[in-house]
Amino acid sequence: MPHTNRFSRSNRGSMKNDKLSAKRVKQKKKLERKDLEQKSLEELDSRYEELLKRNSATLKKFDDFPLSWRTLEGLRECEYLEPTEIQRDSLVYSLSGADVVGAAKTGSGKTLALVIPVLECLWKARWQSQYGLGALVISPTRELALQTFSTFNAVGKNHDLSCALLIGGSDVEYEKSRVGSVNIVVCTPGRLLQHMDENERLVCDSLQMLVLDEADRMLDMGFAQQLNAITSNLPRDRQTLLFSATQTRNVKDLSRVCTKDPVLVSVHEKAAQATPDNLKQSFIVLEEQEKLNTLWSFIVAHKKKKSLVFVSSCKQARFLTDAICQLRPGVSVLGLWGTMNQKKRIDVFQKFDSRKAAVMIATDVASRGLDFDRVDWVIQVDCPPTVDDYIHRVGRSARMNEKGEAVLFVTESQRDGMLDKLQTQKIPIEELAIDPKLLTDIRVKLRSLLAQSQEIKDYAQKSVVAYLRAVFMMKDKKVFDVNTIDAAALADSYGLVSVPRVRFLNKKQSKNKVETDGSVQKKSKREVKKDEDEESDAGSKDKYESLIGQFATDDLNEADEDLLTIKKKDVFNVETVCASEEVLQTKQIEGDEKILLKRGTLIRKPLTKQQAAKKIIKKNIKVNAKTKFESDSEDDGAREPSTSTAQEPLPGAIRSQGLDLEEAKQELKMADKEDRRRFRELRQKRKADKLAKKAAKRKAEDMEEDSDGEGPDLDWLPDPDEVRKRYRQEESPSDEEDVQAKSSTFSADALHAAELAALDLLRKSS
Repeated sequence: MPHTNRFSRSNRGSMKNDKLSAKRVKQKKKLERKDLEQKSLEELDSRYEELLKRNSATLKKFDDFPLSWRTLEGLRECEYLEPTEIQRDSLVYSLSGADVVGAAKTGSGKTLALVIPVLECLWKARWQSQYGLGALVISPTRELALQTFSTFNAVGKNHDLSCALLIGGSDVEYEKSRVGSVNIVVCTPGRLLQHMDENERLVCDSLQMLVLDEADRMLDMGFAQQLNAITSNLPRDRQTLLFSATQTRNVKDLSRVCTKDPVLVSVHEKAAQATPDNLKQSFIVLEEQEKLNTLWSFIVAHKKKKSLVFVSSCKQARFLTDAICQLRPGVSVLGLWGTMNQKKRIDVFQKFDSRKAAVMIATDVASRGLDFDRVDWVIQVDCPPTVDDYIHRVGRSARMNEKGEAVLFVTESQRDGMLDKLQTQKIPIEELAIDPKLLTDIRVKLRSLLAQSQEIKDYAQKSVVAYLRAVFMMKDKKVFDVNTIDAAALADSYGLVSVPRVRFLNKKQSKNKVETDGSVQKKSKREVKKDEDEESDAGSKDKYESLIGQFATDDLNEADEDLLTIKKKDVFNVETVCASEEVLQTKQIEGDEKILLKRGTLIRKPLTKQQAAKKIIKKNIKVNAKTKFESDSEDDGAREPSTSTAQEPLPGAIRSQGLDLEEAKQELKMADKEDRRRFRELRQKRKADKLAKKAAKRKAEDMEEDSDGEGPDLDWLPDPDEVRKRYRQEESPSDEEDVQAKSSTFSADALHAAELAALDLLRKSS
């Protein structure tokens, strides 16, 4: 039966027509969508001009703005219906293409205020993937960049645009091959500058918009140089947006990266306070050694709350996170700091954001721009460096009109200076009293924990040093004075038995002592160093110097200390005068005071060229003179040096001590000849042995060739009958012999029998 097709020709034709019709319908819809986009774009262009004339207070919803249907649909899906003050006032100018410098309180919605203009700008330009980079958003921290990237993906899901996240800790090679076709890049300054220097696929020639989030932070000393290098690679014809929660700088400094005349939008400039209205702020006065017990008691008392704890250094955050987790307070404890692995940082950020009750101990990397879901408490264990840092820290709570509370720990010496600064910035804060009976002392538990874990003990030591260094490096000495801190009590509160070494404090104390001492006017660097060594060995009564001298032998690997510190420069006592010489020198000091330097303690100063020349002249040394040695065998074999410039021998010339150079040369030549002769004899002997072996081998081969071919000659073998007869005549072993002798005789008989059998076999074969 012939094979038939499954479908007839008519069916195949109808299917083909259906595909063509579906394709035509798809193309028709695409054309209709393009026409719709074009019409909506023309309508929006006319509305942009009206938007500038319209009062921003009348814009109650996002539908009142001239936005594309793609952006409006994304806002509805994310439940963004009504704009905030900063969004309403800034969108009026940013959508029309003007440069904007925006300032608003924390938690006021600045992220969305920069996302919407970027999407609309690229949509109006009909931006496609093959056009390359169209918008650049720079954030100071990785977490803030990740948050902005997530907002772009949520709101711009209906746009045909691609977005990339470039932050430190990710795979650079993976990013290099894909960043060339991305339309929007959200990044940190360091990683962006690395791509600009190393990746030729990143082209910024067609950039339409530049956005700086937390602009005041971006213009700080740590980012100013990087920002200048980035802006030099960008085109001048672009739109620039800058947003920040604080504006302590001049507008000209903030807007120096803008290419056009920027519009300043400050919605909370006339507000009664710089922090959120629903935020309750308070401070607690306590000593440094009481901070850890107070923090532990607070965490245990607020297990069902979400708390964010700020400290001044990464080592403190790491130690407190590990120690409190080991002590098990009954609530999840997380840690976030700058030196943490990037993957772990993102994981901690997402965990804390999703949980309803948790504690996160962090540095200032979590203080700017991060939008955590409903943070109840913000606890500042260490005083912030500036008021702006305080505003950003407490701004993690009471966001988007929610309620929150903030607590600041200050010492008695920090109280007046810090409170005066907060009041000048319109920040209301009240003092909070704590009942000492409700505090829990955890020092005993910490000592037990540190005794069990050497790693946590190292973290505790490093955190104490890091905190003292952080206070020491602060610019505002009215608030931060390291001399007011009791280092011993602070170390004890961390569970440490002894105080780790703090070298920079020792240097500071020694320097201040030299400068303020009125009895001694000026000292050289070597004398100052000598005084420091003597004070550290003897143990000064000063608080820090005594602690450092007492615990100088602690085993501590301090990462932030001066690792390459010269303990003793003159190791071999080259610069000191030998103790056998009598050295007495007097030195005139201002005020007719004299210092007597005893034997073996005088330190030579480096000689100048003039002083060295004078010494040579005193010793009568002829410089640049060629010395020759001539033999004089008539005397005692010694050689007298003679020079071309002087007839008499020099005082410092070198004389030979009975060494005849010519005789030594002859002996070396004879030894060389003897070695060569022995080597030739050995080589000839080896050659003769080799020839003898070859001759013997050749002779044996010739004898085998000359044989008659009747078989091997067996005459040299003994007669088998005689051998058998001889063994039969031997007496058998007696019964009194040992079993071991019998076994050996049996083995010998078996061997002899084997020999006889071999002889018989050979005779038969012959």
